[in-house]
Amino acid sequence: MKTWIVGGIAGLLSVAGLVYWRYGSEDEMTKFSKRQIMPVVFDEQRYRSERDVSVQYCPAKSELVKRGNIWHTKDDEWLSHTDSTASEVTEFIGAQWVGTAHKGQVMCMYSTDEVIAFTLTLESKNATLVSEPEHLPNWSALIDGRYRVCRSSNVADCAYEVERKRAKTRDEIMNEIRWQPKTTRNDG
Repeated sequence: MKTWIVGGIAGLLSVAGLVYWRYGSEDEMTKFSKRQIMPVVFDEQRYRSERDVSVQYCPAKSELVKRGNIWHTKDDEWLSHTDSTASEVTEFIGAQWVGTAHKGQVMCMYSTDEVIAFTLTLESKNATLVSEPEHLPNWSALIDGRYRVCRSSNVADCAYEVERKRAKTRDEIMNEIRWQPKTTRNDG
């Protein structure tokens, strides 16, 4: 996938007045000034392996079921928080990331067969923080400093990333459980 990068935007690293693309060898990415535009090959697999993230997607419309007036997924991992009179979800229409400081949550949006066209919005039941999708294709620029939108009828177009927790090393675990007596001084 070829991406055009403009000097000075996120994902670039400024070194001594010159800008380099962060992922790639110096042979692939040559130095360029901040005013130039150049094509860059973005290595998605390499980027994700360096960050230890899990790519996730909104549920497909076929996974949605209605219980009472609430829509949810068959595994109950996603649910809507508002009542709906719709009897059918017609299509996936996009996703929205909302957050601050590069962490937030994703809401998945669907259209329904309701006469009055309200967007059906589902949120994940687990409160997993989602990384801001600033480098992923199909997501808008940051809007009002708080949210990004992905408009698509294809769930795969609105991928987002959840950072995996790093497994603790044996030494880290041992340091957490090691008994450390409290010393008190009695200056009496």
